[in-house]
Amino acid sequence: MDNLFHEKVINIPIEEEVKRSYLDYSMSVIVGRALPDIRDGLKPVHRRILYAMEGLGCEPNKPYKKSARIVGEVLGKYHPHGESSVYDALVRMAQPFSLRYPLVDGHGNFGSIDGDVPAAMRYTEARLSHLATELLDGLKENATDFVPNFDNTLKEPLVLPAKFPNLLVNGSSGIAVGMATNIPPHNLKEVIDALIYIIDNEILQGREVNERDLLNFIKGPDFPTGGQILGVDGIKEYFKTGKGIVTIRGKYKIEEGKHKRKYFVITEIPYEVNKAELVEEIANLAKEKKIKGVEDIRDESDREGIRIVIKLSEGINEEVFETELIKLTRYEVRYGVILLGILDNQPKVFTVKELLSEFLAFRSSVLKRVTEFKLEKAKKNLEILLGLKKAILNIDTIIPMIKESTNNEEAKIKLMDFLAINENQAKAILDMKLSSLTSLEVNKIDNDIKETEKFVEELEEMLSNKEKFYSEIKNDLQRIAQRYGDKRRTSILHYYKEIDSSELIPDENIIVIVTRGGYLKRMKEDTFKVQKRGGKGVIGQTLSQEDYPIEIMRTTLKSSLLFFTNVGKVYSLKAYEIPELERTGKGTPIHRLLKLDAEERISKVISIEKDSKVKNLFFVTKKGFVKKTRMDEFENIMTTGKRAIKLKEDDELETVIPLEEEKEILMVSKDGLAIRFDSTLVKELGRNSSGVKGMKLKDGSHVVDAETLNETDKIVLVTEKGFGKAIEATSIRKTKRGARGVKCIKLTDKTGDLVATKVIRDEENLFLLLKSGNVIKMELKDVRVLSRGARGVILVRFKDHDDLVTAIALG
Repeated sequence: MDNLFHEKVINIPIEEEVKRSYLDYSMSVIVGRALPDIRDGLKPVHRRILYAMEGLGCEPNKPYKKSARIVGEVLGKYHPHGESSVYDALVRMAQPFSLRYPLVDGHGNFGSIDGDVPAAMRYTEARLSHLATELLDGLKENATDFVPNFDNTLKEPLVLPAKFPNLLVNGSSGIAVGMATNIPPHNLKEVIDALIYIIDNEILQGREVNERDLLNFIKGPDFPTGGQILGVDGIKEYFKTGKGIVTIRGKYKIEEGKHKRKYFVITEIPYEVNKAELVEEIANLAKEKKIKGVEDIRDESDREGIRIVIKLSEGINEEVFETELIKLTRYEVRYGVILLGILDNQPKVFTVKELLSEFLAFRSSVLKRVTEFKLEKAKKNLEILLGLKKAILNIDTIIPMIKESTNNEEAKIKLMDFLAINENQAKAILDMKLSSLTSLEVNKIDNDIKETEKFVEELEEMLSNKEKFYSEIKNDLQRIAQRYGDKRRTSILHYYKEIDSSELIPDENIIVIVTRGGYLKRMKEDTFKVQKRGGKGVIGQTLSQEDYPIEIMRTTLKSSLLFFTNVGKVYSLKAYEIPELERTGKGTPIHRLLKLDAEERISKVISIEKDSKVKNLFFVTKKGFVKKTRMDEFENIMTTGKRAIKLKEDDELETVIPLEEEKEILMVSKDGLAIRFDSTLVKELGRNSSGVKGMKLKDGSHVVDAETLNETDKIVLVTEKGFGKAIEATSIRKTKRGARGVKCIKLTDKTGDLVATKVIRDEENLFLLLKSGNVIKMELKDVRVLSRGARGVILVRFKDHDDLVTAIALG
């Protein structure tokens, strides 16, 4: 008895067993779940869903059936997995934004492009789409092989007898073990035109077709959500090798609203991009100041299509704005193409030509089987008809013969002997109704014989004649293209070249104004006309009483602007990113463009040209501290800014001077004192240092400005109550840093404090910024050169007695 239950031990190295088991598992996943068959373009779950739906009678011309019933049918008969795997696959085949040509006609909530989940399957209904019937047609005519289902109680098709190349038309994606597929959808008409070209040239005439020929028909992927493909290099690559990268970008149009405000309206987005997430992404980036110029964003999409409306700030260039979307959002994506599929139970990467050729080989195999099935059926039918005709011609003899027979078997044998017919024919005669003996029925049998003989002849000719055989395939393809084909949705920019946003900007001269309240705007250089000394000025911008201009500068659209704040931080902005406004426009809140903290305000803006030779930045604080830091420490400034100087307690950054070389520095205080020293007396320090003493100040005084200086220069000085003059640079004695300085202007209650100074080198124009928002532009020759002890002359007459000069600029 013990020998009956002895255990058999098999010694196998563990690495061999793991390898074998893992390979078995891998192939099970690859073939049975994750990758599509290249013949019908379907994975097993999709094939089973469509087959089960046909079995349930879910045809396009019949009422919808509950999705739960369909899922139950699939699970119970063909697919022993979780219900969610089946329902998810069913839902995707019904989504017009997922499949270029949906195979399921869904009724109810099947999800949305915003990522909304579909309703539970007990609420939704479905039936086959018209196009799906073209995949199933032929199953009842021995078109493909059937295999046992999972419990060996039913049969299911190994592959569907597809009449069009579903894999290329609808695409597929999946991740298997150690491999993945990602096949984009293509336009049905284009794919069918390519198939017909292969038939006419390669199959019928023996002329080889290459990928360049196919590109004349199939332009590239055609996504259900439209968009545009940038360039054709990626398309050519996957046509040739089966792998490539395609760049897809959304589409937009510009609409004009009230007061000529621009609206950037996104009408198409890249394939498989979640629309709601894209809208949220843009909104968050705008809030964080990473995308500039967004005043409002709303999603107005409906059944008519996608419509994401973005209200742009004044002066924002829409092409530049689009480049920001491209860099920072999924408005543009890269789609990796891998044409990986299953053929003869083996995974392989195919070229587009190979996929089309394999489909035609499969389609010809299906047509041959269907034709042979019809031919065999037609021959059997013809045989029966000929037997019936013999019986009718001898009806007077065979009726008594049948009556005299004791049973059907005896009658059948007598008929076979008398009429020289086979058993099937004899059986058909015995089953014949008496109504068939009428003259009308006799003529009908004759006609049926003639039609059947003609049909048999046509089928035999089709099988023997190559041109006629492939003409049938072409007829099917042309019918499908005509009935289901449509125009291409995804456009292709064949000669696309990546453009830097700066290339879209003309390099023209502009004026930038910054206000104390944090408003910023740019205007064309010729906005202000020159006025005589004593003019009242023109409105530079509409401001509240609490706000006034603090800086005006001349620069170019393509320059980079560095914004230094009172707390010692620096931010960066391209000049063209500042919205252009009319002369009277208030400006754009700087917090929309830069991510400033609540207590920060702009102290100085400097312009850095593309070919700038600036080596150092010279920092000056209100309390008279100075430092020098290398320019290269201010590259790659993030939107959150960068520390520029470490300030001492209760101190603020007053100004920053760009240095191309070592120069003399002029510092001026609000009480009219000035100091002049060499910048070489200040050592280079890092961004986190506080600097050294540059000017000794009286209590209650502070530095109002600082500039570089040459001995041949003149210096313009302007007081808050509109008095001003020019002095010679040599009139200010050169000292070491840290001195108190010398008197440079006589100040009284009538003049008010000194507010600004500018060093003159060329015959430029002088801009005076007023607290009221007015800007005066005058020629420098109208500013008199006087001694250090003079108070100056009246440069501006105020309309409002509370008005004051806040800043000056040259340009």
